[in-house]
Amino acid sequence: MDDSSWHEELTLDILRKSSFQVHSEQMVVECGEVIHKGAPFMIRGRIDGILTNLSAVDRLLEHKAINHFTFERYSQEEFPLDYLTQMAFYFVGLSKIQPEIREGILLIKNKNTSQYLEFLVDYNIASDIFRVLDVVRSDGMRREGGEFPRLYTQVMDRFKEVERHRREKTLPPRQFDPGDWHCNYCGFGEMCNSSYRP
Repeated sequence: MDDSSWHEELTLDILRKSSFQVHSEQMVVECGEVIHKGAPFMIRGRIDGILTNLSAVDRLLEHKAINHFTFERYSQEEFPLDYLTQMAFYFVGLSKIQPEIREGILLIKNKNTSQYLEFLVDYNIASDIFRVLDVVRSDGMRREGGEFPRLYTQVMDRFKEVERHRREKTLPPRQFDPGDWHCNYCGFGEMCNSSYRP
């Protein structure tokens, strides 16, 4: 996390020296309410910032720093759905403060090569449709965007499912089979696999 924060700071420093204005860094936004342990719980997030261009147009700015292999996948074929979903939540939170902000930029830095990948996005809160309008890499390579319906709704449904499992004292179905590479990163992998019954 600390490494990614320094990459973000370096990028913001470059932007501050340009004609763009960066402001509202780490501003807290309220992204929605869920039930947790039977009581309302407000989901809050911290935006990386708001970017204002020379035409005084504000856009949400979200910055990520990732490894080379993931960067290449996002450059060519995949979309960073977790990051886009995070931005959908931030748009919901920003709508309470600055409802005119409908577009954003997800700026991804390659930790290995210092290349950038920019996703120009917009989000319609009422219809819960998130669109990637353009994808451009710092070397000029472009790819088409895409449309992602219900990102926000899917996560809110997931919160409800987690609360239901908590209340009923049950576990959700396993996401991964034992031995899957995801399990190697989990601190509970050994305990989880020892009790697994197919």
